[in-house]
Amino acid sequence: MKQSILFLLILSFSSSCNLLESNDSTNQGILTLIPSVNQNQNPVPLKNARITEDSYLFTIDIFNEDDLENSIRSLDTESLSEELILPEGNYIAKAYTNEYSLPSFSDSIYSGQSESFSISANEETEVSINCTLENVKVSISYIQNTLDFFDDIYTVVSTNSGSLLFSPNDEMTYSGFFESGNFNFDVRMQKDGINYQSLFSYENAQPSDWLKISFNFSGELTADGIGNINLIIDDSQNGIDLDWELDPVELENYALYISEYAEGSGYNKAIEIYNPTAESIDLANYSIVFYANGATESSSTLDLSGEIEAYSTYLIIHSSFDQDLLPENITQNLEASISITGNDAFVLSHQEEAIDQFGVIGDDADFASNITLRRKAEVGEGNLIFSMEEWDEFEEDNFENLGTR
Repeated sequence: MKQSILFLLILSFSSSCNLLESNDSTNQGILTLIPSVNQNQNPVPLKNARITEDSYLFTIDIFNEDDLENSIRSLDTESLSEELILPEGNYIAKAYTNEYSLPSFSDSIYSGQSESFSISANEETEVSINCTLENVKVSISYIQNTLDFFDDIYTVVSTNSGSLLFSPNDEMTYSGFFESGNFNFDVRMQKDGINYQSLFSYENAQPSDWLKISFNFSGELTADGIGNINLIIDDSQNGIDLDWELDPVELENYALYISEYAEGSGYNKAIEIYNPTAESIDLANYSIVFYANGATESSSTLDLSGEIEAYSTYLIIHSSFDQDLLPENITQNLEASISITGNDAFVLSHQEEAIDQFGVIGDDADFASNITLRRKAEVGEGNLIFSMEEWDEFEEDNFENLGTR
């Protein structure tokens, strides 16, 4: 499973040698790297290139041609925009990923090829580096409803949830003790900014007993994202051996997700939605469903309108928001009397089907009062199981990042 991905590195130079203190009289130039990933024939800024829901550490190393052991500069995702002054000469650049950020996986997503190039003073140079997509990660979330026997019927008495992540090129087994009951699985894959999803369930026949259940996943995915994921559930007590074969279905409308939440002073409330794809999306069938103060049933629904451009945000602010607090040149897409007070949950939906959730429905804990929360940079898709680990917290009335991602 290999796919060619083109990184275009645009290198520009000038003779502003006074930017670098040096006694060397060699002619120099300013090197600027602007990498992009070619996804579905569309150039995408590196920071918007989401292959998985988790972050990866991207690096470009530059070497002198006669010394391939020691790089003269290593540029990562935090410093790619920095200017670098180099003397005339011959160099080699290599793009690659560092160790994968999850503890269970050390394989890289991109494997870079070295490219040679020469720098001449006061000339502009372009270098392209071809990389290969080696793995696509698949996330699997599960929700378990524990059943017990009351009045001759089985009743859900508690729920448990979790998530797994694996590479479809490898088998992965997850075992643990779970109370028996109904298991609902949500298998998702993200590749080239497109989300895929399959849903299925497993019902154990022995409520209120403790069982050891083993989940074994394996599968293959082709370069265009088509393939199968196999799941075997081994119920060691009852000897049940179940095998599902899943065909992920492309769901373009699952791409949008909630990227920022602001519960500021007074009426300074805002919700931001992000489009991580290379195409604009019509919002005619999208809505936000609110669950106020720990309610289990929706209290209001806000229908969205207009269009959200590729790699852009859609900003919803309270109709009485203090405009002086907004960043300059920001455009709010919708003004509404949104009521978010810190203990509310809300769901982003498409055609009445939930695709992302903020907060826990039915929980009135005061978890998000007087703060701004921004989705972590490594999060690239929605999640129906809310987790504060996906968010960075900022002080009240911090709106400096509204409208950008």
